[in-house]
Amino acid sequence: MISDLEIALRLKEMPYQTRSSTIKSLRKLRQTAGNDGDLSVEDVRHIVAYPDPKLRNNLGHKASQVFSDSRRALKVWDEYPIQRLAIKLRGKVVTLEHAIDAAHLNFPPERATRAEMAMRAFAKHLNQPVEAIIATEAVVGPKLIALTPEDLAVGTDQTLKNKKTLIRSALRLVDPVCLGRMHSDTTRLPEVWSTTLEMLVSRAPKHSPSIAAIFRRLATRSDFEGMTPDELTKGDLEGFLYQERQTHAKPFGRKLGMAIKIWNGAINEGALNATPFIRSRQTERLPDVPWGAVPLSIREPLDALLGRASIADRSGGVWEDLIDDDLGVPDAETNGEAENVDLTIDPATAELWRRSLKRIWHAAAHDEGGKGAPETLETLFTVQNARSFVTAVWTCRKKNLDKAGEDWESNKKGIYETGLLRTFVNAGRILGVEDSQLEKIRAFINKIDPAVVGKKRMPDGTTKLIYEETRIGPKHADMLRAFNHDSVLARWFKAPELLWAAALKGKSRKNGFNEHDAALARSALILQILQRVSPLRRNNLARLRISGPNPHIHLPVGNGEGRLLLPAVELKNLRAIEVRIDADTVRMIREFVKTFRPFAIAREGVSDGNEHLFPGATNKRPEHGFDAEYSDGYGYHSPNAFSAMYSKHMMRKCALKVDMHVARHIAAKVILDIDPSAMGLVQEILEHRRIETTRAYYAEVSKLIAQKRYLQLLDKATLRALGKIDFRVEFEKQLGA
Repeated sequence: MISDLEIALRLKEMPYQTRSSTIKSLRKLRQTAGNDGDLSVEDVRHIVAYPDPKLRNNLGHKASQVFSDSRRALKVWDEYPIQRLAIKLRGKVVTLEHAIDAAHLNFPPERATRAEMAMRAFAKHLNQPVEAIIATEAVVGPKLIALTPEDLAVGTDQTLKNKKTLIRSALRLVDPVCLGRMHSDTTRLPEVWSTTLEMLVSRAPKHSPSIAAIFRRLATRSDFEGMTPDELTKGDLEGFLYQERQTHAKPFGRKLGMAIKIWNGAINEGALNATPFIRSRQTERLPDVPWGAVPLSIREPLDALLGRASIADRSGGVWEDLIDDDLGVPDAETNGEAENVDLTIDPATAELWRRSLKRIWHAAAHDEGGKGAPETLETLFTVQNARSFVTAVWTCRKKNLDKAGEDWESNKKGIYETGLLRTFVNAGRILGVEDSQLEKIRAFINKIDPAVVGKKRMPDGTTKLIYEETRIGPKHADMLRAFNHDSVLARWFKAPELLWAAALKGKSRKNGFNEHDAALARSALILQILQRVSPLRRNNLARLRISGPNPHIHLPVGNGEGRLLLPAVELKNLRAIEVRIDADTVRMIREFVKTFRPFAIAREGVSDGNEHLFPGATNKRPEHGFDAEYSDGYGYHSPNAFSAMYSKHMMRKCALKVDMHVARHIAAKVILDIDPSAMGLVQEILEHRRIETTRAYYAEVSKLIAQKRYLQLLDKATLRALGKIDFRVEFEKQLGA
């Protein structure tokens, strides 16, 4: 087939213009001599060997060029390795196995061998055979970005980059997008497909030619398989969508969605007789419930309680403003009585309480087997309503697992719902719900809590629950596990210097620094603070103030150390932080404020008087109350946004798969690596209020390190004991006996 010759030409290394001209000539030959059909390779060989005068006349002045190019294509086809690979690729999605074959066809022997070794090591890391991995940039590219030196068992970052380059070079030999095989030849389509294609393209937006290209590929693929539009099955359409997704980047999914909408719309209007595309539904989630939808009788007690809660305003003014003119004499209206304050809580906790109440209320209201929507706190805080919520969560989760073809893991089924129900119970306790009602819900929670691993009967006859010790989430546990390699830990400590050096490269450019340099500098400074000052939570990092009446960062007048002061009211656990800022970090902060911070001010459009180290548009001010906000232009950078950029920089510049929260876990791990018993030190570094929290989070890490130490001591003891035994004397005694 002409299409086979095209594949062979694309596999052969040659100048782009030569390949393009040859393919055009083959298509011209098929259009002129094919009688609306395709030509086999032998047909082309016969036409070139015995040219027909009538055909030559129909080709016109380009006849000699067409015959010359056809001979070139046949010469390439006669190279057996290329012919074999072209036949293997006929109508199939390319894999790493095809890329390996193409590398041996086009690369020098030594480079081809190294490319094959790199691809097989990559496949081993993914725990898949090379024939099962789609060899397109859309599929392999993101996985290559996420690779670390340890994944391919290499020693340096440069060696890793070399292997990535080899893999990408081999991919370009077979990737349909790189080879231009996604440009469909529609000149030989039969009338049924030509008219269908014309109708579909007319419905596509003129500003989006890629949607028309999708329809052209569907038409040529279906015609190649001998199928008309009305003969396409659901499986055929799913196969086409699969191939499209595997050969294009992730954002291309929106284009596919628009094409599906046009195809299905034409069917619904009667303009097309064909099977519709079945669109995959999005992830099943519980519906979002506005707080205002909850009955007033449930909302009002909690809102009233939160209205009386103490969120001290300690950062909005100066000390003099907090002193009464009459030197603390009580106001006449208060009669000297203390303000009615019930509790001091974090705004995030208040939001969790609201979320738990509205989630349980919504689940109870939509439970067909329940008693209807609760109207009071007494009817809300019941085991039946808690069970309705868990059932709703599990129904969504099972649907998602079915879509993904995954199994239901009973040991993971209760993490989210257990946490929310415990928050629900805490809210009920604060709201004064009868403890007997809450105790029943607690008993139900213990049944579904995956952290409960058993029960133990105590001497006094009571029963005590036994909880699983480790509490680090699976995502962060995987990230932390990579730091068991010394090379990973070394890259982590070098990362601030590497990112900062990358940011300073803009100084030598003609146009100077830019926003990209400023983003790199921000990530470098964030990591420097996390490593050398304090492993802060990302929300506190985002809200760091460098100026104003109550700054967090206090820099010295000259050289020397600075201080970081965070008041208790601004922290999750209400424990103040006061630590030193070393001289190197002080210099980095000053350089960042002078050189890079103006880019953030200009990009975010904020005021020059913004007091935050990382200025931005986020204006929530939780330390001043639940609904307090900064004025426009005086907010801070979004914690989520700079956390995502930080993770991106860490992967691309340092080959480290981490997020900002993992820095806290790494700080604990570094301490426990040296001394597994130093839980108290970890508690202080991470600002945990209770040592039990620290032990729960890092029990697993501590046990692994303790085991490692034990084995080292065991080896030493074994060697010392064996060194005192004289095997020759013992052997002679046995012979004498």
